[in-house]
Amino acid sequence: MKKNIIMIIVFLVICTTILLSAGLQKVQLQQTIQPKKFNTELIGLRTKVNQLEKELEILKKVIKINGSNLDINTVGNIKIQGARVSVEAATTAQLKGSRVTVQASGVNTIQGTLVKIN
Repeated sequence: MKKNIIMIIVFLVICTTILLSAGLQKVQLQQTIQPKKFNTELIGLRTKVNQLEKELEILKKVIKINGSNLDINTVGNIKIQGARVSVEAATTAQLKGSRVTVQASGVNTIQGTLVKIN
């Protein structure tokens, strides 16, 4: 009877040791996986930051702000769109192009002290 009890105790000690060892290995495995996940996320963030910095450099070449002046220069198209778009100048507003179209789906009003056509 004592032999059986001793064998059961030894068996339980061995099982407990094995389970604790497996648990430690699992924790160690999780600890190695987490840094890899963080490193992957960090690399992704660095890639996004680099991309945004490149886009910012492109915008700096297109849009230049010098004191009170704003210049937008590009070879491509510029589109300004919104529910209401207003352009106002304190002294002179000028619109130039080889072909200019002013179009309204409703009333098109041209106002001024003097209006010249042609």
